[in-house]
Amino acid sequence: MLDDEEDIQEQFSLSGFIAAVEVTHGAAGFHPHSHVVTCHDTPVSQELLEELAGRWFARFERALQRRGFSALEFQGGARRPNRYR
Repeated sequence: MLDDEEDIQEQFSLSGFIAAVEVTHGAAGFHPHSHVVTCHDTPVSQELLEELAGRWFARFERALQRRGFSALEFQGGARRPNRYR
C-alpha cells in the first residue's frame, strides 16, 4: 500500500503546490488559515479538488490531535479558477 503522500500524489495527479499561511484578527479573535495553489499533471474536477482539500484537512486535524489540540470544523473553499470551470 502506498503511504498517504504518494497516494495523494497519484490519485490527484498532484505535481506540486504553493501554500501561504495567513492569520487575521476580527471580532471573533484570531483566524489562522491557508491559501494553497495546486499543480496537477491532468485536469482535475471540482469534486476531486474538494476531496483533496478534505484529505489535507483530515491530516492537519490528526496532527493537531496528536499534540493535544483540536481544529474547528472544515469550512473548505476548494475551487477552481474561473477560466477552468
